[in-house]
Amino acid sequence: MSKVFFVYAPDFTDEGAPERRNKVRPEHLAAAKLREGTLLGGPMIDESGTMRGSTMFVNADSEEEVRKRVEEDIYYKSGSSGTPQRLPSGGTGPLARPRCDLSSGLRCRCVSCCISLKV
Repeated sequence: MSKVFFVYAPDFTDEGAPERRNKVRPEHLAAAKLREGTLLGGPMIDESGTMRGSTMFVNADSEEEVRKRVEEDIYYKSGSSGTPQRLPSGGTGPLARPRCDLSSGLRCRCVSCCISLKV
């Protein structure tokens, strides 16, 4: 049974991170068009217009499937973003529906799991 996962993938913050991201972006976008299961995704952009990471909602059977997808992405392979890790959940079990308290104050209850990339 598939579930919807939210992936929060901030880029590394070192000086070369934006350049690494921009260098592989065409490859990332081409692969994203062929990838099944991504319901919605896009870049996180700061006040200056610089891309600082990505977010996406993914339909998958397991957290492991989502981690594999993230780790196969060129942004991860190129060192633009970090290692997948689970965000704290408001639920009671490891895959309980979370109540993620995101910085904007948004609380999501529509997803099975939130995964963050540790940078």
